[in-house]
Amino acid sequence: MLDFAPIMHTKTWTTNQVGSYPESLRLGRTVIALLCAAWFAAGCTSQSGEVPEVRTDTVEAYGVVLDESATPKQVAYVLLRSLADDVHAAQAFQKDRQRQAVEQTFALAAYTEIERRILQAYGKEAKWQEGRRDRELFRVVDGWAPIVAHYVDSFDTDLEVANRKMQVVVEPGEKRADIYYPVCHDPSIEDPAKREAVILHIELAREAADNKLYWRVARVSYRGLAAVAHTRPSSSLPAGDTKH
Repeated sequence: MLDFAPIMHTKTWTTNQVGSYPESLRLGRTVIALLCAAWFAAGCTSQSGEVPEVRTDTVEAYGVVLDESATPKQVAYVLLRSLADDVHAAQAFQKDRQRQAVEQTFALAAYTEIERRILQAYGKEAKWQEGRRDRELFRVVDGWAPIVAHYVDSFDTDLEVANRKMQVVVEPGEKRADIYYPVCHDPSIEDPAKREAVILHIELAREAADNKLYWRVARVSYRGLAAVAHTRPSSSLPAGDTKH
């Protein structure tokens, strides 16, 4: 049974994501881990409300329609906007606005893939306790905002600008995709050494619903600058393409 204390699960999932950073980001991941801990300790997540419905459907937000024809880049853009809204609302102590933002983010989640990873982490015999699955899915997604909070001021609010900065890698079979997006703590600082630049890594997977396939988000983490510099899209997808 996956029956464990909520705070322990939150810390475990967040640490796994932070712990996946390369050695070159050791200091950065320590800072982010501390920020996440402070975020949760301050009650800045949206756990107090009811869990939103786990339902995959067309999402329309920030001028973008995320139906079955939407691209990974479009989904990633809406995710960035909703996470930034979540962070800014939390900083302003606007609970209703924050709740709306996190529900928007939750609607973008690849529920099936997230569930698969949770169960895989706890072994082949792991099973959900009744009523627990949806709460755990929501807990994972609600943890994405504190992971990116340090960098949201560099998130682009223009779709075309964001698209140009994103690098997309779609796996053969087009069931999984990775988005790499350069971010920094303070974009107004000109000195690269002081901007705290990193690469945001957004993992996407196909989510099936009503005989349709949607690109949805499975994980948010970071990659080293050097590692991403050598990453290339799959041979079936030219660099910069937004094929879905």
